[in-house]
Amino acid sequence: MRGFSFRKSVTVEIPVVGVAGAGNQQTRIVIPDQPNLRYTRLIAVEAFNVNDIAATAPNGNPLVTAADMLKASLVLYTYQAPNPLTKPQEQLANGVFGEYVKWVPMNSIHRVQNNVPDPFVRELPIYENVYCQWEKSYVLLSTALGNTTTRSFYLQVYYSDY
Repeated sequence: MRGFSFRKSVTVEIPVVGVAGAGNQQTRIVIPDQPNLRYTRLIAVEAFNVNDIAATAPNGNPLVTAADMLKASLVLYTYQAPNPLTKPQEQLANGVFGEYVKWVPMNSIHRVQNNVPDPFVRELPIYENVYCQWEKSYVLLSTALGNTTTRSFYLQVYYSDY
């Protein structure tokens, strides 16, 4: 296994607010702004479901189910920096953003495999010299979750600030 190295990591919660009656019918769930991830270089992203972690921290929302995750793709609004030696703020000021990391199936970044009797962890795809604008990124669902109570997509983001 190759593995990867990182210096910093943070969780990102993407709540899907419950709606009484017919349930939440949204198929595009916008990721909340992540001020602590601005001007940071994305290394890897990992997704979790309720079989891995019961609830999010610190909000305590239950996570989406494995079946919900099958419906979900991640779309990241990103900038591919041409020169990894330039300061991130300079690159971002002069760069072009777009949906360059598009329709990543959530299952492909869900690396905890809860197989009985032998669970294991898969290797994550590594991003090279990629910056993300989180408030323009989103989770795209093939069909609405229809949830009446709030539950969340939960990501672990590995990053570097240089």
